[in-house]
Amino acid sequence: MAPDKPWYMYFCPGCAHAPHHVFKEWADRYRGRFDQGYEAIRAGVLENQKRLGLLPEDTELSPINPHGEPEATGPDGQPWP
Repeated sequence: MAPDKPWYMYFCPGCAHAPHHVFKEWADRYRGRFDQGYEAIRAGVLENQKRLGLLPEDTELSPINPHGEPEATGPDGQPWP
């Protein structure tokens, strides 16, 4: 259409369609490591960062969804956390 104008093409060959699963042997090394759930893991990461001196001691976790989606509800109609 316009051969004299520059153009940009975003090329992502594996985007969402390629098999992105890791090998079972690799995944098995992490079995049980994340069983406590996302909320507990993020709290633990924050405490570890405080312990290492990366964050001030009075740092608090942000809300799970800081941008909010007030019109969204869970599968049973409960409010979005």
